Amino acid sequence: QRSTTMKHPTVAAVDQLLVQAHESADRLDLRTAITLCRQACDADTSSAEALDALSEFCLQAGETDEAMRALQKSVKLAPDGGSGRFMYLGQLSTGADALRWFERGISTLRTEREQLESTSGSRDELHAQWVASSQALAAALCTVAEVYLTDACDEPDAETACEALATEAMQLISSLDNQSLPEPYQTMASLRLSQQRVAEAAPLVMRALEITDALDATPQQPSLEMRTALAKLLMEVERPADAFELLQALRMEDDESLELWYLLCCAAQQAGELDAAHAELEQAVQFAQGPTCPPEEQEWRATLEELLTAVEQERGERVARGDEAVPTSRKRLSERSSS
Repeated sequence: QRSTTMKHPTVAAVDQLLVQAHESADRLDLRTAITLCRQACDADTSSAEALDALSEFCLQAGETDEAMRALQKSVKLAPDGGSGRFMYLGQLSTGADALRWFERGISTLRTEREQLESTSGSRDELHAQWVASSQALAAALCTVAEVYLTDACDEPDAETACEALATEAMQLISSLDNQSLPEPYQTMASLRLSQQRVAEAAPLVMRALEITDALDATPQQPSLEMRTALAKLLMEVERPADAFELLQALRMEDDESLELWYLLCCAAQQAGELDAAHAELEQAVQFAQGPTCPPEEQEWRATLEELLTAVEQERGERVARGDEAVPTSRKRLSERSSS
């Protein structure tokens, strides 16, 4: 009885610390949130919940080493816990270690989804949980497929594994009434492009764009990184005008990213909008040379200057030819207006 009486204040104190940590994170005060989580972990060294919260806020703050340690401790304390920990560990790891963590995460997601079949509750509630579980599993499958497309592309069975993962992800979401997950379409498009099957990739990319546009300004809106990847795919399937439009919106979200600025200029150049590309490049280079440019963005300066030189040369050649070719974006607009 004495041990039980002494345990309750500790649990209550840890719970209160975690509540305060989440409130701090909601106010974007990650430093305080991390400090409170550390206090919770010290107060109860067996709390996987406190470790999970600590890892979450550390990841948001870019403290990846501490996040990794917290996640590894959490997995040891609660090996049958949530799948998110394994997926995070996969993202923080490399090579075979990453694949092993991802496989554990996918296995856990499959189990969670199967358990819903025997769960009681209202029909609407269970359907919502089923949709969320299917989307989570599909997104996880895409994450691993992308690893086989990049870091693990030299593995003997990389293409076969990627094909299986991307196909399963597509099957999972194809049965859903409301399509709100562009990842499977983007992943399958990336695979088809790697296989030089551009004609098959193009409609997949356009479907991903359709879904992404529908999710604009909603809580389900894909991450900036996911939408940046989509812009690159649009250029690969020769839809530069769509990429340019998407990248303009992305630059409004992050106006200090020289990568986004560079991609915007590439899309403009590919679309034939050389004047727009030139104007954007001059501004980008000026920003890169200025004191307000973040140090981590400076590596893009030489690439931007190189592209500026190429665009200036292309503009000069067009003037010399007397070429007044209609840019791709204007062609697309005229096609829409006549249809």
